[in-house]
Amino acid sequence: MENEKVSVVIATYKRGNEYLKKALLSVVNQTYKNIEIIVVDDNGDKSFSDKTESVIEEVKKDYPDANIVLYLNEKNVGSAASRNKGIELATGKYVGFLDDDDYYLPEKTEKQLAYFIENNLDYCVSDLELYDENGKLTQRRVRDYIKETDTLSLLKYHFCHHITGTSTLMFTKDYLVKIGCFEPIDIGDEFYLMNKAITGGGKFGYFKGVYVHAISHGSEGLSSGENKIKGENGLYQFKKERLKGFDRKTIRFIKMRHFLVIAFANFKAKRFIKTAGNLIASFFIAPVACLKLILTRNA
Repeated sequence: MENEKVSVVIATYKRGNEYLKKALLSVVNQTYKNIEIIVVDDNGDKSFSDKTESVIEEVKKDYPDANIVLYLNEKNVGSAASRNKGIELATGKYVGFLDDDDYYLPEKTEKQLAYFIENNLDYCVSDLELYDENGKLTQRRVRDYIKETDTLSLLKYHFCHHITGTSTLMFTKDYLVKIGCFEPIDIGDEFYLMNKAITGGGKFGYFKGVYVHAISHGSEGLSSGENKIKGENGLYQFKKERLKGFDRKTIRFIKMRHFLVIAFANFKAKRFIKTAGNLIASFFIAPVACLKLILTRNA
């Protein structure tokens, strides 16, 4: 197994700081050593790119054997296109991803790769913990709802819960190329990638355990506020067009979850009237499931 190279793609944007350094160090210090780190700088701004280069130089100074490849986008193209560039540049048979403010736990690559190879997979996902900027655990995303791995079951799980978390994913490069990599959509790009993976016929595996810590930055970025609402509305429309074969309970859950996510997005934006309206709509569609999601925060 140690002869198999794993390429870890890190797309970075305006993160030339301690977050990026921590992300890089978490890969450099993996117990599995045959890793290539591909950093795709999407700043399109030399002042920020200089910061990215500086962080990489700091890491390589302390870890001269670290295999870090830096690619600078000529202009800002977004996270999806940047990850696709990283996939293109990857020389490993296996490809993982790491957001520039997340980090791997030390055994992530070793254990996930062993599971991957043992089960002859094309792609797999692990569990995830989210923390706020003060280091407080805010959410655990555990995939224990995954019981079956046929295409229809996986699509139901995915549409209901989102089998995502970019930093938890591992693919073979061949399978990523086969399914066309990431769609050029920066809001929800990981959702669409997983949808393509499921419908592409590849062999899926659920690698149980938390080996990734992600950082939630509150109200900033693409995944919050109006961007979050726009992205969620787009996802919901995508789902509604693909519900053939789903039972009524699953369809109600998908609809309930949509309104609940919109409620949370409005709450973060301090739009409390809209929050209440969407929360009420979510509750009346599927009361028990709504309360369970609110209590577990595992949406």
